[in-house]
Amino acid sequence: MNSRVLRMNLAALDTRQPELAHRIRHASPDGRLRTATARDGSTILQARLDRGERTLNSLYDPGREAARRIAGTEDAATLVVFGAGAMIDARIALEGRPEQAVVVADLGPSVWRSILEAVTIDDLLASGRLRLADTGPSLTEGIHAIHHAVIRDGVTIRKLRSWTELPDNRDRFTDFERALTDTLEAQAGDLAAYRRFGTRWFLHILRNSLLAPPADRYPELVDRLRDREVVVLGAGPSIESFLDNPGSAPIVCVDTAYPALRRLGVVPDAVVTVDAHAWSALHLRRPMDQSTILISDIGVSSRYARTPDGTVQVSGGHPLADLLDRAGSPLRRLPTPYTSVTEAAILIARAAGAGSIRLLGFDVGYPRAKTYARGTYHYDLFTRRAVRGNPQEARFAQFVYQRDLPRTGSPPFFPLPGADAIRRRAHYLIVTEFDFNKTLRVGRSEFDRCAFWADHRENLEKATRGLAAVENRSSPPERSTPEILTVAGAHGCAHIPFHAARLQRVSTRNPDTTSFSESLRFAGAIVADEMSRYC
Repeated sequence: MNSRVLRMNLAALDTRQPELAHRIRHASPDGRLRTATARDGSTILQARLDRGERTLNSLYDPGREAARRIAGTEDAATLVVFGAGAMIDARIALEGRPEQAVVVADLGPSVWRSILEAVTIDDLLASGRLRLADTGPSLTEGIHAIHHAVIRDGVTIRKLRSWTELPDNRDRFTDFERALTDTLEAQAGDLAAYRRFGTRWFLHILRNSLLAPPADRYPELVDRLRDREVVVLGAGPSIESFLDNPGSAPIVCVDTAYPALRRLGVVPDAVVTVDAHAWSALHLRRPMDQSTILISDIGVSSRYARTPDGTVQVSGGHPLADLLDRAGSPLRRLPTPYTSVTEAAILIARAAGAGSIRLLGFDVGYPRAKTYARGTYHYDLFTRRAVRGNPQEARFAQFVYQRDLPRTGSPPFFPLPGADAIRRRAHYLIVTEFDFNKTLRVGRSEFDRCAFWADHRENLEKATRGLAAVENRSSPPERSTPEILTVAGAHGCAHIPFHAARLQRVSTRNPDTTSFSESLRFAGAIVADEMSRYC
């Protein structure tokens, strides 16, 4: 044991991953691992097994062995290493590839304690380009911290098979692989949403926050829902039987379902709207009953984000909304991001103290060959636009299949791919204990929205200058994603969704117009223009 090496490593880890450092500090070393010295003088690790010992790194030239193992990964933005060994793979990658970041995953804090007692990596940890992981969730956290495909794409895996393929270890490293796959799929979904909505989110958040905050009806919502069974109503066809006999339980409905309820004279207690796209305006065209509380994400259009009677304004994790929240804006911050308006409605009902939740209309597909419940705006819209050669039914099909119809022999209406996972996510949100303190907290009354955006603009100008200096050195910039994010700072990183949207829309034939620094310069100009109207 080398306590000095351990202290140095943990001190560096504390600056990046304090929770992991705490777990390692209070763990005992893994009894299977011990250090050895290779013929070239390098420190390596050996594992004690039932049938003797196994050397995890080469006894002759561990550096050359590691270089061969990670060969072919040079173009990846992020290298993920399963099985740390003596951290030789990570050191070779980080020292030889300034544009690459590395995540190393291994089996728990005890294993990491043995490693950090044996090898000095405080310089790698201090660089910000290295993340360690001891569990699936910490691997996910590490990937989110240092990898953004919109900045630099590509993730490659390498394994220290002398360790990962041991019978006792194989299943646990399979869990790491599964966590990595889920994380990258989630990031791909986020990137697709950024490309589609990034510009709208930015403009809507900016304008909604510059407008005078609406009267907050959250306390009224809590009085209505606390300790009662609450019906959370989606807009799927399965709610039609409920609409015939809605009962007396309080109702929190999604915006798509609102017209269907109002046609039948049912007045919901709350309507939730979170989508930035233009369709959302069609849900709330009719004047809302004064007794219905509008709950709107700060990223929806300001045209329907508030009512004269007041609104509950929420945030679900957009980085720009997070900046506003930390500055004291009067937002209601939900404890976990939501991927649909139904998930947001569940979280709102739980935050308001619902005793139980009955979820209806969350069909995750198109049962009985129908897209939405009768009475939703789609029926009116598609009826008005129907012609003999393109009737209402065809328009519903076109709405479901916005590109070519599939030719797999499957029926034209079906459960969505991943329906089971989507339902499990909804169940998780219903039963999991969350910390709703931020939702209950009201923003500071002295929050100055114009001062916030003035400061934000100054920070964007600083980030733009710093990024331009990096980008002018080479193309693509020979800097890793973590270093670029550090130069951008929190205010610059808040515009990653906007940058993704610009990359999607602006021609890549002119890279000067699609650099991150140019996106931040453009964002700062938009902020200045909007401030001239409201401040």
